[in-house]
Amino acid sequence: MTTTYTAVLKLALPVTGELSGTWGDTVNDNITSMIEEAIAGLATINTWTTNSHTLTSANGTTSESRCAMLVAATGGGAPTAAATIICPSAAKLYVLQNNTSFAVTLKTSAGTGIAVAVGDTAYLFCDGTNVNSCVTTVTTNANLTGAVTSVGNATSLGSFTSAQLLAALTDETGTGANVFATSPTLVTPALGTPSALVGTNITGTATAFTASNVTTNANLTGDITSVGNATTLTNAPVIAKVLTGYVSGAGTVAATDSILQAIQKLNGNTAAGVNLTGAVTSVGTATSLGSFTSAQLLAALTDETGTGANVFATSPTLVTPALGTPSALVGTNITGTATAFTASNVTTNANLTGDVTSVGNATTLTNAPVIAKVLTGYVSGAGTVAATDSILQAIQKLNGNDATNANLTGAVTSVGNATSLGSFSSTDLRTALTDETGTGSAVFATSPTLVTPALGTPSAVVLTNATGLVLTTGVTGILPSANGGTNQATAIFAGGLIQVAKVAALPGSPDANTLYIVTP
Repeated sequence: MTTTYTAVLKLALPVTGELSGTWGDTVNDNITSMIEEAIAGLATINTWTTNSHTLTSANGTTSESRCAMLVAATGGGAPTAAATIICPSAAKLYVLQNNTSFAVTLKTSAGTGIAVAVGDTAYLFCDGTNVNSCVTTVTTNANLTGAVTSVGNATSLGSFTSAQLLAALTDETGTGANVFATSPTLVTPALGTPSALVGTNITGTATAFTASNVTTNANLTGDITSVGNATTLTNAPVIAKVLTGYVSGAGTVAATDSILQAIQKLNGNTAAGVNLTGAVTSVGTATSLGSFTSAQLLAALTDETGTGANVFATSPTLVTPALGTPSALVGTNITGTATAFTASNVTTNANLTGDVTSVGNATTLTNAPVIAKVLTGYVSGAGTVAATDSILQAIQKLNGNDATNANLTGAVTSVGNATSLGSFSSTDLRTALTDETGTGSAVFATSPTLVTPALGTPSAVVLTNATGLVLTTGVTGILPSANGGTNQATAIFAGGLIQVAKVAALPGSPDANTLYIVTP
């Protein structure tokens, strides 16, 4: 007999008496090496035919189907769409890594398989018919609770105290509750000897304090910024100014107009929306802050730290903080005597007046000086206003003083200034109306069904098919005998006859089977 091979891994099975003097080579080459390939071998699949590749299989020699790990890669005839790798219909484990640009499915020629996404690695097994996954992929996590919460895979910050945040941080300084103010007020702090101190507004006696002439202003912040004495006015603080004194009017914008005068001449620029209520209120298009608590504001913010009531003062009060030796400190309103204090560079300017005012280095540009500026160089033209335009460029592009509202959604929708009714329920309509009667759904049918309505006295009613008629007033027509009537439109004989009941024949009567009583 000759050597045979196992069905799955194709390992050599020498028979007794065979391979005399050469069995060592057979064991090494056709058994030991093949076992190593089955346990730790890696085959790179980089040849494809019509987006498919069939694993090689051979007795006693190296083959792709025996390898434990497969790497799908690009190469000769790289996949141009979802690809397939065909493995033998024999029980075996595979690890497949997909390094191509498309999903790769490992399957048998006649069975089903598992698709591995681009860049993923999967642990798979063939049961002799189909290829299956060894593990189940978790796509949706269990919901989290605590400091971080989640619904599905979407996480949010939960609720936690300053102490819990302190325990989580690794680079904090100090202890206690979180501080939100950027310019806190310190109450009776022991500052020691600071390594640096800005002495603006220091009071008391500083016997060795010397300030030279100021030749270069400290850098400005706020609406107007500066580096040295060179100032910059950006677009944002200008275009945000309120048009104080604005009165809508007509006219043609001229180069000598101020910004306020030019905007006042724009015709059709009034767009009034529905009045807002709640945290922000409005009348027409004029908005105002409504009423809300610090807790409501805290819930709306997404980048706050700490809890408690909001601090609006520019100098909030901190109670007994331990500052240690700060690396930098603004000593405004520090009291006491600093015998060796010397001021060099000025970091806080004197308050400005005029068109631009300031308190410290924080500047303010009011509406009046901005909207009063003349549109020097104005030439009317067409175009679309862009965020990079200056005020002059934007006003020059206003063509025909057209104003197009933003598209509306909800109960009333619009495209440009053309509005249409949107979608709303009868309840929404009833809430909007102020003179409705009754409740329930709106009635659009021409023959609606009314349940126990109080009709009053209608101006006209057709009672065909009505039941329970009132006979004393307002009833016309012929009342049948079965309903207690005469079944006649008029009196039958002179003087009138009243039909009483059907009896035996009465000679001379209009109806031989009816008894009549003659009335005068």
